[in-house]
Amino acid sequence: MSCGATLGIGAMFCGECGARVVGGTSASQPTVPVSAIISTVPPGLVPERPVAPLPPAVVITAPPPASVAPAPAENAVDEDLDATIMSPRRGGSPWSIVTPDGTWLAIREPSVIGRAPRIPEGRAGLVLLPLIDDTKSLSKTHAVLTPDGDTFTVEDLGSTNGVIITTREGAVVDALPGVVTPLSVGSVLELGDFLLVVERS
Repeated sequence: MSCGATLGIGAMFCGECGARVVGGTSASQPTVPVSAIISTVPPGLVPERPVAPLPPAVVITAPPPASVAPAPAENAVDEDLDATIMSPRRGGSPWSIVTPDGTWLAIREPSVIGRAPRIPEGRAGLVLLPLIDDTKSLSKTHAVLTPDGDTFTVEDLGSTNGVIITTREGAVVDALPGVVTPLSVGSVLELGDFLLVVERS
């Protein structure tokens, strides 16, 4: 019975709670309290709650240590800083002209001389070298002076008074317009009344 009362043989109703006994009891089946039956169940027969398996362990691998460049020695010399720097070469012509007032003008590149020189058509790359001539016998665009190593030349650009060359030895050469004429150290260029002396720096 659910109330836990002990029933006699052949009892039809419970003497404690009055509940009807279904099917009754027999002499061959002894009456045993329900609570006694529950208390005598072996522990091993009670099903245990299933236990979920543990997830696999996660192994965390530490990253390898970063490679560190060795520190330079205290007295080490940086080859890049100690290396000699190559300077760009510049025109180093030793040729010069000396003006009537004694001014030396180095001619390092092909140069157009005159009172107000302009680059002749089709002659790009020339340097303009204006000269002061109070007599104005020097044309605005008079001649081209060209240094080339040990060679120094003059070319008359069709000036009004032309170009007359007097060498150190006393020889006189009349430079023709458009013709390249070599010069030598000590030569005097007569550009009208304007005189220039060829020298080497």
